[in-house]
Amino acid sequence: MFLRFLQCIVIASVLVAAHARAAALPASEGPTYDFAAAQAAIALAQRWQAGQPPTEPQWQALIAMEAYQLVFSISSLTPDTLRQRFRLAFDPAATHEWKNVSEFEQQDIHHLRRALNDTQWLQGEIRRLPREQALEKSITLAQRWLPADSTGKPTGLRFVFGLFGQNAHASAQGVVMDAYLNYRSDQHAPYELGAHELHHFFRRNIAVTPALDRDSVLDRLADHLIHEGVANLIDKQRFLQPGSPFSQAIKTYLNTAMTAAPDNITKLNQHLETAIESQQFDTFSAVQQDALPLWGHSVGWYMTQTIVRAGLDQALANSLTQPRDLFRLYNTAAIQLNEELPLFSKKVLQAYAKRAQQ
Repeated sequence: MFLRFLQCIVIASVLVAAHARAAALPASEGPTYDFAAAQAAIALAQRWQAGQPPTEPQWQALIAMEAYQLVFSISSLTPDTLRQRFRLAFDPAATHEWKNVSEFEQQDIHHLRRALNDTQWLQGEIRRLPREQALEKSITLAQRWLPADSTGKPTGLRFVFGLFGQNAHASAQGVVMDAYLNYRSDQHAPYELGAHELHHFFRRNIAVTPALDRDSVLDRLADHLIHEGVANLIDKQRFLQPGSPFSQAIKTYLNTAMTAAPDNITKLNQHLETAIESQQFDTFSAVQQDALPLWGHSVGWYMTQTIVRAGLDQALANSLTQPRDLFRLYNTAAIQLNEELPLFSKKVLQAYAKRAQQ
């Protein structure tokens, strides 16, 4: 997610190419809840703790499993980074080295170690999720924030689990999650982590007319903001609560970004106005680095929270079919609340209205 962790979760949540493949793929085969990679990872980690580091073929066999291939394809996590994380977590000869890595990477190492303190939780998860119909309940939570006419359940949707750190990702076949994170998250906020990622999956199957132009900075900004902003309504408030499984460092980082969201809306409006006037658009990366920390998680969530506080919930859900309308909807809510919130200029609203009609 952040620094290392939040970057991972954000990138995983919003990478367009991986999500876009979902509509083209056939229904996935296999169980609704696939724990094979999590079981294999725990077995490998236990051997490593006992002084038996994996051979290269053993490691390659692990990372070739579906859960890990999905994680690598839709996030910034790499096989080398994962191997290093496992080594620092489980190799007795490396116990002193983990202090040299970033605070957020340390949290993932602690997470992996806690997962192996008592692995009975995994057998409990294997029994619990089907018994509680966790996938169906996550789908219901996700559908709360979808247009009313787009709430069908795609065939073959499933949860795939590995063991890799405090992360979850929307994949082409459904959702891939760290199994221990899902276990801890469901104890605190049942089914919300899966629902957040499922919302991304559903979102990519909603038709936008006219279609979004991936080469347009305006369109990409609208897409990122609504993509993360709406999904965050499902789980991020409880994510920040004291009892959630995420570290205090991560919670502090997100809270700081949310405090800065009004100023970042002002910055974003300035970027957009300058670009519209000059017809010289900064790269998406340049705008993101200056005005959209966390790839739109904080600014997008601030905007959607404002819209919800104004009672425009259904209008927000419906706007997923037309993400360019998010800016107008946010302004309407901000003015209605009469709280001197930052606004987007008339010039920006007109530019988006024009793009929506092309």
